[in-house]
Amino acid sequence: MPLVRRGYEARLEPELPPGPLLDRPALGGSSGEKPLSVPVPQQPAASQRETNADVQASAPGVFTPPQRPSSYAGMWKASVGSASCRIQLSSVPSLDLYKASAQGCSSNALKTVNGWSINDNRVILFSRGQVVARLSGVEAALSGTLSGSEAALTMTR
Repeated sequence: MPLVRRGYEARLEPELPPGPLLDRPALGGSSGEKPLSVPVPQQPAASQRETNADVQASAPGVFTPPQRPSSYAGMWKASVGSASCRIQLSSVPSLDLYKASAQGCSSNALKTVNGWSINDNRVILFSRGQVVARLSGVEAALSGTLSGSEAALTMTR
C-alpha cells in the first residue's frame, strides 16, 4: 500500500534491481537448482596493505620481509660482557611502544627496560621513554650497544 504525502509517493518496500536473482526460485526450493553465489569484493586488511607497501618499497628483485612485533615477542637472553639476564618482549602495545620487562639484570640500563619498538630495521629498547639500546640482526639474534656506555649488548633466543 503506497503512502502519499504532498504529491510525493513513498514506498514501504525497497525496489530490487532486475536480474537473474529475481528469476531464480527461492533458496531451498524444490527445483533442484543450486543457489546462485555472488563473490563479494573485500578491502584488504590494514596489515595486508602495509605488507604490500613494504614489498613495493624494496628494490626490484629484492624481497625484504616486513618486521612484525610478533616476530620478536618472547623471552630473550641479554648479555653485556660476561653478565646475562632475561628480557621479555611483548607484542602488547603500550602507547607508542610495546611492553617489555627485565629479569635478573645487573646492568643498571637493562634493569629498568619497560618498552621496545621496531624502527629502521632495528629493535630499540626503552626505559621510561629513554632509549637504552639499539639492536640489529635477525629474529633469533640481535646485537648492538647500550646507550651512554657503548657497551656491547647481544640478545639471543
